Amino acid sequence: DFDYELPFLYLSEESIEITVESGKIHEGSFIISNSTQKPMKGIVSSSHRLLTLKETAFFGAENKIFYQFNAGCLKNGDTVQGEINIISDCGEQRMSFVVHVEAPYYMTSLGKIKDLFQFTNLARMDWSEAKKIFRSEGFERTFLQSDENYKRIYRSLLKSISTSQALEEFLIAIHKKTRIRLYVDKERLEYLVTEDSFMDKLTLTKDQWGYVEIKVSTDADFIQFEQKYIWGDFFLGNTYPISFLLDPKKMRYGNNYGHIWIKTVHQIIEIPVTCRRHRETERQISPEKRSLQVQSALQRNYLKFRLNQIDLAKYLEESHRLLQQLPET
Repeated sequence: DFDYELPFLYLSEESIEITVESGKIHEGSFIISNSTQKPMKGIVSSSHRLLTLKETAFFGAENKIFYQFNAGCLKNGDTVQGEINIISDCGEQRMSFVVHVEAPYYMTSLGKIKDLFQFTNLARMDWSEAKKIFRSEGFERTFLQSDENYKRIYRSLLKSISTSQALEEFLIAIHKKTRIRLYVDKERLEYLVTEDSFMDKLTLTKDQWGYVEIKVSTDADFIQFEQKYIWGDFFLGNTYPISFLLDPKKMRYGNNYGHIWIKTVHQIIEIPVTCRRHRETERQISPEKRSLQVQSALQRNYLKFRLNQIDLAKYLEESHRLLQQLPET
């Protein structure tokens, strides 16, 4: 018996239509078989130089053909069309292909991001994720393709040890955010102390989102900080309490002077500190003098309030603290 059935080609795809990110390489495949499911041989070729085939000849009943499209020289919006030609002992076919080129992007927790505006939004919402993208190989190709000035800034900042600081400076340099400014609730600190150590705090406020590294220091041995380094993610909202201990044992009797410095890369805040240490016997012998000192401090506090140097809440807080220092009668 003779089998006179004429075989014909089967292609797993009628045509190829793909979207490729600008600057990247896309890989895919399709299958060539025939109606008789018998081994066959043939050759394949591409009509366009950007779509290449891993193998140009095949043999078998089912043949997987791998192809690669290189969009390295193409821009967003480009379209490439062509054909893959198949010639075999089971017949010939042409498979058309269309390739659409889109802008490079990153898939993030906010979806696709393709430009610096979207990247800035990601940094605002998830600094850690933005930091990883900032250090990644494709950042420059995705976000800085046509801006040579931004590329120079980016490459220079990548040399920084701190990726977070580099990212902060980059966003400032390209005008996507401004520098963080810090503020404290007290301009100076004055204390009347005896023999007991006590705690106090400064409330630190930052004016916006972003990365900041803060160093807190002093030139006074009698001031001890709970935390000498503060980062932006330590803040609850936009505020952070800087707590510190004042130790009279490290003060001499009389007036003791020092400073607290709050420093960032771009800002220094200096707060003068004055502590007057009394002997217990001094307090017992001259309560009148202590009362006069407290009254004088209360008057200065009231004057600051009247001159709008402090608000009502700070005025009341300081007045309460001073009144507690009045000697008992």
